[in-house]
Amino acid sequence: MSIPHDDYDSPWKNALEEYFEEFMQLFFPPAHADINWHRPIEFLDKELQQVALDAETGRRYADKLAKVWKKSGEPGWVLAHVEAERHMQYVSSAERFAMQKGEDKGRQEGAVRLLLHLLTHRFGEVSETIQTRLQRLSIEQTEALVDVALASQSLTEFADQLPAAAGEITPSD
Repeated sequence: MSIPHDDYDSPWKNALEEYFEEFMQLFFPPAHADINWHRPIEFLDKELQQVALDAETGRRYADKLAKVWKKSGEPGWVLAHVEAERHMQYVSSAERFAMQKGEDKGRQEGAVRLLLHLLTHRFGEVSETIQTRLQRLSIEQTEALVDVALASQSLTEFADQLPAAAGEITPSD
């Protein structure tokens, strides 16, 4: 007895064919604007399978090759490849919040790394004190400091313009 193959891609392929114009408009507006939608679209699934490198290993479920007509009157071809997830996983609000916090932290760390690279390239080694201060800033503050780093003539001038992080004691306190 053979185990049936789960076919998660065919519904997407069918939807792509049914809503091809809308798909193009949503994901590829410039290409959509260049297509003459009054002429029929020809889907070339069999031709695609013949030229696909791995066609001998089985059907490529969500690949679509469409022959379209441009507004200029010339033919054009659109190859769409859609990959569908096999299993949808429920994500709770707490998990979604944690994922967002992790993504935000990753973006902030990346922004700090980029800013430190820029500072090191322009001024040489960056002190631990400045590095620590940068790591305490928000991503918005860190990104704004790129312009400050580019305009500063020295690392000291840059450091003098660093905003105080939350909870940090400033000289005026």
